[in-house]
Amino acid sequence: MTSKLKRSIIAWLLLAPLIAVTLFPVAVMFL
Repeated sequence: MTSKLKRSIIAWLLLAPLIAVTLFPVAVMFL
């Protein structure tokens, strides 16, 4: 595993909760 790939995976793991928190109210509003 390259360091660049590992760094991008870590970045996505950090971004995932942020995206979930942002999209969850929108999903609730439309559903």
